[in-house]
Amino acid sequence: TLDRSSAASDVYKRQTELSGGQAQRVALARSLAPGPRLMLLDEPLSALDRALREHMVGVLGEVLRATGTPAVHVTHDQDEAFAIADRVAVLAEGRLLQIGAPGVLWRRPRTREVAEFLGYDVFLTDTDAEAFGATGLGVTGDVALGPASLVVARDGELGVEVPVRGQHVRRGYVEAVVGLPSGGEAEVRVPDLVQGETVRVRLDADAVALVGERH
Repeated sequence: TLDRSSAASDVYKRQTELSGGQAQRVALARSLAPGPRLMLLDEPLSALDRALREHMVGVLGEVLRATGTPAVHVTHDQDEAFAIADRVAVLAEGRLLQIGAPGVLWRRPRTREVAEFLGYDVFLTDTDAEAFGATGLGVTGDVALGPASLVVARDGELGVEVPVRGQHVRRGYVEAVVGLPSGGEAEVRVPDLVQGETVRVRLDADAVALVGERH
């Protein structure tokens, strides 16, 4: 004889017994059940740990697209916004700085303020741009560097020899701080600690932001 009450206890849980991810799935299902014309999501994943948040980003994006539900998703996490959104709006102190498709916004921030918000923290001077061959990229403003904009030049590739000013071991890579021709600094991700005092690097044109309008 099957004890229905014990079987139910294995399947059904109180809300307080749910894990963070389970609670988020339940909340999402409840919100979608009435077939809303628009969903407003205000930091829906902020309380989750990193691994679970990254998983739920995928789940949320898939569900919204599968159901065809429009949504306004508010978040301070740029990776989350770019993974979910079809269009991203950057707001600062109540001002709309820029709105556009994720790829366009990432590669073509309209101003330095937008670029810095997205994580670009180094802007090449004319001296740097000339040394790295960035003067022909066709932008009236700045060339901004992100974490992957400078890479170690391989044998046969043109590069610039720059001094290594510091190194920090991260998860799966080393973050080397190098000096730029203008005297500024930038970061280069390398697989292992750099043994010498200098390293030859090149600019990855596909990993920079062109700030401003084209000529």
